[in-house]
Amino acid sequence: MADGYHYKRMVLRDTAHQPGPAGGVVLLGSDVDNPLHRVELIARAGRWPLLDSNEDAPDASYRCFRMWGAAPGLWMKYLEDVVSRTSVLVMFGEDLFQVEELSRRVLLLFQLHPYSREELLSGPGQTEGREKARAILRVALAMGEDFDPELFGVISDASRDPDPQVRSAAAWSTVHLECAQSVAMLSDIAQNDPDEAVRNSAAEMLTEFQRGNQE
Repeated sequence: MADGYHYKRMVLRDTAHQPGPAGGVVLLGSDVDNPLHRVELIARAGRWPLLDSNEDAPDASYRCFRMWGAAPGLWMKYLEDVVSRTSVLVMFGEDLFQVEELSRRVLLLFQLHPYSREELLSGPGQTEGREKARAILRVALAMGEDFDPELFGVISDASRDPDPQVRSAAAWSTVHLECAQSVAMLSDIAQNDPDEAVRNSAAEMLTEFQRGNQE
């Protein structure tokens, strides 16, 4: 529970990696291969009003954000990292039972099969290169605003990976995090990463973060 609200975060799979039908009621169809379109279908089915969007905001080039009102005191939020095409669906509200029940109904009716916590934690260790970088972003989306030492440990380990692409992903993941530990990690990458391109990219992100805090 954070800020008086209960949260249920569900990191979505790519359509290509979705398990087969498991008794769900609403079939999405093979043409719905965009995670945002799938989530918009959920909102339309529930006739939920769109309350917030970053569609015309400066950060729309690297993140996609939408929020709908599911019921009084209950909301659904979608966040996608546009660069890596990884996304998370968040149900949150004032009543824990309502949040859990809404999550259960959406998962069942729309055949969503989010990554389990175990899959998220083990994912980066089971792949390499670009896919490992995407696995790191999924961990960051699973963590979100609240510090989770186990999830952050995976990201922190990635910041020391031999592959600069993976270290760069660890730095980039901080755009979705709000904990002091992520800022410290980004600062360390900006100062000490052995790859100049990774250092420069991290330094630019750190500057943007510091500028945002001053506004």
